[in-house]
Amino acid sequence: MKRSAIQKIYKNYFDIIESYFGSIKHYLGDSQDSHIDLGIHMANYPLISDLILDSIHDLDTAVFKFWDENARILFDYTREQSALKCLYSGDITPVVLENFVKKSALYIDTVVIPDPIFNLSLFPKELYVNKKYFLAKLIRHVFNIWKLKDLLLADSKERYHHNIAYKFAFDR
Repeated sequence: MKRSAIQKIYKNYFDIIESYFGSIKHYLGDSQDSHIDLGIHMANYPLISDLILDSIHDLDTAVFKFWDENARILFDYTREQSALKCLYSGDITPVVLENFVKKSALYIDTVVIPDPIFNLSLFPKELYVNKKYFLAKLIRHVFNIWKLKDLLLADSKERYHHNIAYKFAFDR
């Protein structure tokens, strides 16, 4: 399988994020933990948070459909790679994913990080008594991943130039 096919899958993933969260991404700051602040701030504005919650009501369906169509391709691609792989476990994503990836890349070839949107979508919405808490967590993890978009979609030379060997979800 060619790298371009994998990059297209990643591009499509980020297109989903863009379609649901693109209108708020310009509020993402430059600090390492700006994704955490953005989630908290957006959740604390009653009208804005209600609008966002309404606009993402079918996000789980879109993400489930995406992975239904693409997971096997990425699993197979990862399996074909002769590389040292690491599966992240713990919170939905590391607090500052970019730092985790940079440090991990020193020792391993591939970091597999489960999709945070998919994982959060698995929880029935009724379990979240406080919808604002759910929204803060969702925005935090979505934009934690978003910060790596340029790296994930970069060609091999750019990734090598930055000395970061991060592969999102299932890539080598």
